[in-house]
Amino acid sequence: MRDIFAPIITAFKIKGFITEMRDFPGLFILTVKDGTGEIKVIAYKEEEIKLERYDLVEIEGSVKEYQGKIEIDAKQIKVL
Repeated sequence: MRDIFAPIITAFKIKGFITEMRDFPGLFILTVKDGTGEIKVIAYKEEEIKLERYDLVEIEGSVKEYQGKIEIDAKQIKVL
């Protein structure tokens, strides 16, 4: 049986605007929109970063499937 948390793509980069942001202890769940659409981004709070809705960000991470949907597991986030 395939591990449901295994990456589909191990290296991925996206640049877009944060359209939704949910702040939880230990992580952010973001919706990021670029010219091709929107995607959910899971960003763990391993280092201090200030994110706000409508920030333009560049995100590097891996693409995974969770509950039948594609999302990005962020490794690095830069506010541009």
